[in-house]
Amino acid sequence: MASIEVHNKGISVKLTLAEKFWSLSGNFEIPVTSIRGAEVVPGKALAIFDGISWVFRVGTALPGVYYAGRFLRKNGADFLVVSAGKPALQLNLSGKPYLRVILTVPNAEKVAEDVNSALAAC
Repeated sequence: MASIEVHNKGISVKLTLAEKFWSLSGNFEIPVTSIRGAEVVPGKALAIFDGISWVFRVGTALPGVYYAGRFLRKNGADFLVVSAGKPALQLNLSGKPYLRVILTVPNAEKVAEDVNSALAAC
């Protein structure tokens, strides 16, 4: 599972080797100026895929099972590394580098709390 590190400059997203392979991506940073908030998405919520163009993607999509990579939307792109049936962390962003980053991470509720607390402290 991906890991998230919250620090004073933003958020570091660290992917496992398999996640890097399937998403055709690497680790990346999200600057604090781009972060709008965080929330937990239930594992069975299909609403996270509304507006995504499945034709335009860089990565892997096994519908109903696993999604990894950049998925284009009308006004930008989302980055997903999500396993179906598991709660995921959704980071809502200003569009730079993505509109949303949705990751299956351990303790998604705690990470969302940490992100929102760090934003409130700014």
